[in-house]
Amino acid sequence: MRSVATVSSVKLNAVLHTITMEARELQALAPGQVIELPRSSLNKVHLRIDGDAAGPALSIGRLGNLEGHKAVKLSDPPDPEMQETVARSLPNLETRSPEP
Repeated sequence: MRSVATVSSVKLNAVLHTITMEARELQALAPGQVIELPRSSLNKVHLRIDGDAAGPALSIGRLGNLEGHKAVKLSDPPDPEMQETVARSLPNLETRSPEP
């Protein structure tokens, strides 16, 4: 059981910016088109648990590079309430008695 909990995974989305478009603009999107984002979006990358787009961000970071890859460096500590929610979803290994 302990090994299952250690390999549990949660999808994390790094969101640069959220914009609103009219339906006709969305239909007109084409390869090569540029969608402008504010420069500040590089400094405020919102890390969200997959499927929770409307909820609070787990944390906020800054877009950067690490060994040739794009990376997000956290600028804010992770939200303690969100961490507690994730912790509650994992099996409580400390209070369970060992399996025979």
